[in-house]
Amino acid sequence: MSTSKIFNGYWMGYQPNGNILSATPNYVNKVTLFVAAPAADGKSLDVSYLCKAYSQEEQIAWAQQLQAQGTEVLMSIMDTPTTHWNDVDIPAFAQSFKSEVIDGPWGLNGVDIDLESGMPANVWAETFTEMIQEFRSVLGPIGTTNSSGVNISRISVAAYRPSLEQPILQAAGSDLDWLNTMAYWNTASENEALFNTYTQYVSQVNMGIGVDYQSGASTDINQVELMAQFAAKTANCGMMEFALNNDCPEYSGQPDWTWASAINSNMN
Repeated sequence: MSTSKIFNGYWMGYQPNGNILSATPNYVNKVTLFVAAPAADGKSLDVSYLCKAYSQEEQIAWAQQLQAQGTEVLMSIMDTPTTHWNDVDIPAFAQSFKSEVIDGPWGLNGVDIDLESGMPANVWAETFTEMIQEFRSVLGPIGTTNSSGVNISRISVAAYRPSLEQPILQAAGSDLDWLNTMAYWNTASENEALFNTYTQYVSQVNMGIGVDYQSGASTDINQVELMAQFAAKTANCGMMEFALNNDCPEYSGQPDWTWASAINSNMN
């Protein structure tokens, strides 16, 4: 199923139990695997944490099932406490990512860059700017497809601190396919304001909601419905859910896909 509205769900490969990747409803038309990292060599990709609970082979097979139904699948990257992005050879890392994740065994549709890092403040913005611009150079222009017409150049970011991220987005926002907000504690009106702020820099913004995102906390379902209704009537506005694994009784205490279905029924 495809809709004109983006519904991007994050799925945690390191968390056991809950919803497996292949169970994702087909109205979730973008899925992001969370989370990979730079290896200690500062040049290559490390998927060991992403594959902590489910093997690479399992995740690839599930991703292929989703792609076969028209869902695009991206991989999220975040640096580590011991290997920060400013210590990474970003051109080499971007090439490694493309070789393994886009052209190689994963065969995914793009990269998601989490704009969180313990980098020193004086290099934080310029390093993330370089990353986005380098990935755009390596993956190709927005809209680049393979021989089958499948998009292989998606770049998204996850963000929630616009005053801090503004220099990055002013310089590289036009290189992004979309931005996901991750202020899961916000009310609908607060996320609408965040949307209006970010759309100054990025053409597509998806408002993020959380399901058991921290110590059992979830975005209030009534607020989720209001956000989805806003997205339905607002150009270039979509929704994001973190995390798909948790939208089940085991983690949320509510029926399967309570939050996802609320988004779908109110946005589409």
